[in-house]
Amino acid sequence: MRLWIYNLVCAAVYGINRISEPELRAVNFADKIEGQKLNGSLIKEVEVDSETSCQLECVDEERCHSYNFGTIQGDSGKFKCQLSDSDRFAALANLTEENSFIYRGIEREKCSASSTGAVRNNTFRKAWEWCNGKVWLSVVIGFFATEPGRHCLDILKSGQSRGSGLYWIDPNGGSTKDSFQAFCDMETNGGGWTLISTKVSPSFLFIKTAFLASAAKTTDADASSHIHPDMGDWE
Repeated sequence: MRLWIYNLVCAAVYGINRISEPELRAVNFADKIEGQKLNGSLIKEVEVDSETSCQLECVDEERCHSYNFGTIQGDSGKFKCQLSDSDRFAALANLTEENSFIYRGIEREKCSASSTGAVRNNTFRKAWEWCNGKVWLSVVIGFFATEPGRHCLDILKSGQSRGSGLYWIDPNGGSTKDSFQAFCDMETNGGGWTLISTKVSPSFLFIKTAFLASAAKTTDADASSHIHPDMGDWE
């Protein structure tokens, strides 16, 4: 009986530990930079017995973007682990030489010309970002149903255009519950055109883009004035 109770208690404790154990986020660390450390943005410093332990500290800390790992003078079995909420890209001036340290940051997704228009969820900033071909920028207008533009020209003028494609718009304004996706041409005649109709003629093997003359000349900010029909047999 006593053995059964002991086993039951152990199982219960193990179960509680498993339930309360925090889930670790999945991250990839970039190559180490020896002889350097990042200053000015430390959020935590602990003593660890290995670099692996320092990496686990960083993974467990949601704000951690990078860490410094260095020796402790007079103690060969312990090391300094300094966590930072920044990295060498955001604070290059704070990356200084320190022979007894190595610096390592969390690997970022690369933003390049080939990934222009890509969208990612930055879990560190708790915000969505999009790639403009060079750097990651905060997502604001037209990317989600909850943050629509009034129309394509509105999005273009806001500076949040990522080129021609689908955007969320809400011509009526007010509640975003009736927002919808529309194709925006951000290139033709200066861009800012909202596609509201498409016609494909069986006599044509391709769709030719054209504009109604009245729509091309208007300066009205209303979405219905920015008409961009793709007419296969429009002449």
